[in-house]
Amino acid sequence: MQAWNRFLVKTENGIPKDVAIKIKQSHLIPMSRSISPDDFEKKRKALQESPEWKTYPKLKEYIQNYWLKDDVYKVGMAVLVLPSHIYYLYGLSTP
Repeated sequence: MQAWNRFLVKTENGIPKDVAIKIKQSHLIPMSRSISPDDFEKKRKALQESPEWKTYPKLKEYIQNYWLKDDVYKVGMAVLVLPSHIYYLYGLSTP
């Protein structure tokens, strides 16, 4: 979340402070608290359909290029969901 905060507060990204707070509270924090891969996908889709996603191209670029790339996305999913789901994410059998 620290990386998200750094991105959101940079004025050159063009996101007003009140909008940055809304993005964080309405989308990013809920995504980070996903309880399953399906829950994460639902929240990711909500972000990508949001007015903020459509209005602020740098937000879209940042999330797509740094958080939803295949390698980062898989690692991010493992970090973002409960530990019991990590095995599912990587196709491993549960202990």
